[in-house]
Amino acid sequence: MRALIAFSSCEKYAVEKKNQALRDTFLKDVPMFPDLEYKIFIGDGTPIKEDTSTLQMEYDIAFKEWTTRFPASPAVWEKKDKPQRFSNYAPESDEVILHVPDDYKNISYKTREGFRWAVQHGFDFIFQACPDTYTHIPRLMTSRFEAHSYTGRALLNPTPRSGRQPYGQGGPGFWISALSAQHLVDAPVTDWAPDRWVGTVLYNKGIRLYGDNRYVDYPQRPQNGNDFITSHLACVPTPYDVRLMYSVYEGRPR
Repeated sequence: MRALIAFSSCEKYAVEKKNQALRDTFLKDVPMFPDLEYKIFIGDGTPIKEDTSTLQMEYDIAFKEWTTRFPASPAVWEKKDKPQRFSNYAPESDEVILHVPDDYKNISYKTREGFRWAVQHGFDFIFQACPDTYTHIPRLMTSRFEAHSYTGRALLNPTPRSGRQPYGQGGPGFWISALSAQHLVDAPVTDWAPDRWVGTVLYNKGIRLYGDNRYVDYPQRPQNGNDFITSHLACVPTPYDVRLMYSVYEGRPR
């Protein structure tokens, strides 16, 4: 059984050394598990040629909700599209350049193409991860994710447009099988939020989420005395401080 940790990152994170923080911390433990690999996915700025009207509608709703609730939200919540210019950045050996935009609004496309890459390269399970989330690799790999097609911390969106079905919260990360990934590869992107899009597609395919509360948000984090697996270190409106990744790693369970 081959497993992949798939990070949906961006060139900005690479240049700002936020991808490097992953390598400096918990990714050091990946070689402990011969059947585990990881890749960091970055977009090259290629425009989307599909119909993005539904995604744009969802993004506009989210923008209105979050900027009303958090007037000082980070710059990722921008009303107007801005062209994403891709430089001549030379990717590291563990980074994969995908032909998709590299901005926040279109991250679901990056997620889908990351799944496509994983399926094409023969992975049996994919852990979809955020580059601002700490992961305790030994706990991740002994979590029995392989017993289910779709595993994560259940999040129930209260709005009718989501169908109200539970889906795996994206920040702390979620697992999908190769079969689930293939369904996503074949599906149109209809939501800017990749975790909600994944949950909707899989629910419509009859694949239900197996809820696992060991995937958490900071300040909860893996420590001696608990069984937490991950810790999402930044949630809107809190920006990601890369120093926190090193701090949480230093305090990890031994």
